[in-house]
Amino acid sequence: MIEVTLSEFVVWALMISCVLTGLFIFTSRLSRRGNAFRGLRHRIVCRLCLHAYEDHGSARTPECPQCGALNERGRDRRLG
Repeated sequence: MIEVTLSEFVVWALMISCVLTGLFIFTSRLSRRGNAFRGLRHRIVCRLCLHAYEDHGSARTPECPQCGALNERGRDRRLG
């Protein structure tokens, strides 16, 4: 059987608790970041009146409820 002194036991307990706390923080932040991106997936900003709205439909160009303009999904990659 392995004999462990009290000081060695305390050091190992602190190391294990630090590692577990670090893993918990990492998974928590990763989960929170994923939730933020999932929330932004359906959000669209009208390019004409700048009204922000959510559209859960599947249309490629949803209509703005404020002004009626058609807006493309995704990031605008046009210059100017």
